[in-house]
Amino acid sequence: MTDQTTSEPIDTSNAASVDGPAKQLSGRQKATIALGPFLILWFAWWRLGSHSISRTGKYEGESAALEWLYRVPRTWTVDWFNFAGRDGFASVSYKATGWVNTWFDHLRYEEFFQFTVAWHLSRGPWLLVLLACLGATGWMSWRTRSNRWLAAIVAVAWMGWSVDLFDFLHLPTTPWVYVFVVVGIASVARAVQNRTFEWTAATTAIATVGWVTLQTTEESFNAKALFRQIARWLEFPLDITEGLLISGYGPWHLPDMPWLFIFALLVGGAGWMAWQRRSTAWTVTTALVGWMAVVSLYEPWHIPALPWVVIAGLFGVVGWKLGGWRLALLSVGFILYASFVGEPAEQAGAETRWDKTMITLSAVLVAVPIAALLGGIIGLVAAKRRRVEQFLIPIMNLTQAFPHFTFLIPIGVFIGVSHKAGVIATIAYAIPPMARVTILGIQGISSEVIEAGIMGGCTRRQMVWKVELPAARQSLLIGINQVVMECLAMVVIASFVGTAGLGQDLLFRLTGLHIGAGTEIGIAIVVMAITLDRLSQGLGRLQPTHHPEGAPFWKRHAYVLASGAVVVGGLLLAQAWDAAFRVPNSWMWGHEVFWEWLVDNGKSDVALWHLSGGRWLVPFLAAIAVAGWRAWDTRRYRWLITAAALALVGWSVDLFD
Repeated sequence: MTDQTTSEPIDTSNAASVDGPAKQLSGRQKATIALGPFLILWFAWWRLGSHSISRTGKYEGESAALEWLYRVPRTWTVDWFNFAGRDGFASVSYKATGWVNTWFDHLRYEEFFQFTVAWHLSRGPWLLVLLACLGATGWMSWRTRSNRWLAAIVAVAWMGWSVDLFDFLHLPTTPWVYVFVVVGIASVARAVQNRTFEWTAATTAIATVGWVTLQTTEESFNAKALFRQIARWLEFPLDITEGLLISGYGPWHLPDMPWLFIFALLVGGAGWMAWQRRSTAWTVTTALVGWMAVVSLYEPWHIPALPWVVIAGLFGVVGWKLGGWRLALLSVGFILYASFVGEPAEQAGAETRWDKTMITLSAVLVAVPIAALLGGIIGLVAAKRRRVEQFLIPIMNLTQAFPHFTFLIPIGVFIGVSHKAGVIATIAYAIPPMARVTILGIQGISSEVIEAGIMGGCTRRQMVWKVELPAARQSLLIGINQVVMECLAMVVIASFVGTAGLGQDLLFRLTGLHIGAGTEIGIAIVVMAITLDRLSQGLGRLQPTHHPEGAPFWKRHAYVLASGAVVVGGLLLAQAWDAAFRVPNSWMWGHEVFWEWLVDNGKSDVALWHLSGGRWLVPFLAAIAVAGWRAWDTRRYRWLITAAALALVGWSVDLFD
């Protein structure tokens, strides 16, 4: 068949068939296919199996061939989870076999929470194979000028280091660490300036050789040591946030070398960028880095934590910026609740509810940026690489279907029980939602936006930073909201592996059946969750503000000036008035007594309130009648709910007995 106007054949592959549409399965047929095998097996078991199952779990029917209809035989199963000696029946015992059981027995009997994975290969043929792989990847990298092959070189070198093939290359830390640092910084500067493959390869080679020669020791690669080293890296941001909110900065400090040299470079670089670009952001960054350098290096100077009035004021400014006066009131209310509600400290120096709330808040403030950054990077790579996405989607589906406690098992095995272990479990739990939202956001960008970037002559890096990420901004901010909520949910449950804060306090209270105190802590967690959720939602709705040309500084940076005024005013107030720095014990009030009384007296067989029929029954019936009439007249659910609520109150005070 051809088109008469163009004389071209017409594609009829999608045309409807002359026999009509394809016949679909009916609902009865689908139900028969789904339920038929089950019904047949059930009928066979019910009709043919005159059987019984003894206490020992053994089938004692007339036909042993029908045992599989009732219960899967032991010979068909893999005994993976019988590692703790729980056999299920008194007279039956099954020996724990298989690699899973051996692994768990190794954990339970020999070195529980100390499980290690170590690899070691002797030099000789393995070293030759490794050098051949390094040569092949290096030649392919230089020939194709590809960053993928550079990454392959780093991966092969790291594998060789991990199995002890480079132990003979070990160099002393002093002075070689300073040599590699200076040469590496110079190479990075040249690579950023020229952006050529040669300088990128040189920087990669310097970093790889420095790592291999300085990190090689006599010990084999150890998975437990690796994970615990990663956990130690979290000490720095946790110390920063906890010092800012609770403990202050005193005995904690960094050694002068090499940190003095590193901080000098950071402060100098940030100051130079602030001067060149006349940027307020770089000026603030320079001040923060300088403050961190002073805090880290100048030990005799004790810097106290921020007073509660300063934290409340900063939360109020952030809430006003993101959601107006209502969100500001909610944010300040959260800080006031954490400050004033809770049992006072029994002795000087003991932790109060405020301290535990700030510990939980500091853990969330550390976990959210790390999880959002890692999840965003993973999602960006998966959105650009179809095979990476196909590999990650099933893994993310599986991890998001896992219960919270599942993430605690490997963390407890490889890292141990500590505050850092719970933060790592929190980060791991919050990464998949951010990665998934990033994939959806990047892939949901319209083709017109991509074509506009291509027509504008954007490079691949510019396309990512200036086109795709700004276009997916709304989705990314929604992902950050999800990360905040996942982190807050997990940081409470992570108290089972030692995470301090409100979660650990709640665990101890509920374990001791202190229901009132547990309810009080639960309300504090809920208030924190609502506040952080609303703040992150406000961040997602925030739009850039454009000021007219020539607007004064105080109009363009009103919230920055307000934050500065809050900090300066709060610090001065705290110096003059001790109660502005920390709420006195006499000001604290806890409502756990009310919840304890409600639990003790609110049982089903005890009437809390009783009103006699007579004079109280008539007003209740009148009120119910008025609410019912208004519900019928206005057709509004609120009046119907009011009538139901009045009836419930009347029943609760025994008016309808």
